[in-house]
Amino acid sequence: MNKKRTLLLLALSAVFTINCAFENDPEENVGNRRADNVRDLTPVEARYTVVPTATTVQFNKQHPELKKVQPGDIIVSDVNSGSPQGYIKKVTAITESGSNTTIQTTPAAITEAVVDGEAHSEGILNPAGDNNLLSGATYNPLNGKVETITPQPGVTVYGTTQPVSAIPECKSKKWYVEFNNVNIQNAGTVNGCVGLDLKFVMDMKIKMFELKRPNFL
Repeated sequence: MNKKRTLLLLALSAVFTINCAFENDPEENVGNRRADNVRDLTPVEARYTVVPTATTVQFNKQHPELKKVQPGDIIVSDVNSGSPQGYIKKVTAITESGSNTTIQTTPAAITEAVVDGEAHSEGILNPAGDNNLLSGATYNPLNGKVETITPQPGVTVYGTTQPVSAIPECKSKKWYVEFNNVNIQNAGTVNGCVGLDLKFVMDMKIKMFELKRPNFL
């Protein structure tokens, strides 16, 4: 009886030790810390819209945050009216002319700006405006359709605008594909629709400037 009790205590002790090891795994413990040379310019509205590929960012007035920026720094911005997609860029040069400040930049990686941190994001992909999701197709914002260059007869792919006769089961989805007497290898025809929701999930963990857990589903 005592022997069985001793074995049980040893087993429980081992399980407890393993659990503690997982809970205290240094790879799992990540704080939120950015690099010292990161300058957040979200409050500083750019003079012109900043797109992700832009190498020049110009501001039409002096701002306390601008005065802190030096070559070699990394400038970042959340989404605002001047940067509708946000940005992260490395500063190469700064020039001032009158009330204007112009910052020359090169691309910067998120692992250059974040010492430790993690992020999670998810959402539904919408075909409207994203031509890369469909091979051989272009999106027409005037009618809301993704119009194929060489469409299969009877097949129509819709974006944000759907036909009045849209079938409810498909209409609730972000992707709406309509079939109208589509011939299937001379074996019959298809009528109706297919509705799809494409969801993305992104998980990321950075520790000591290194990407430790990149997942994109």
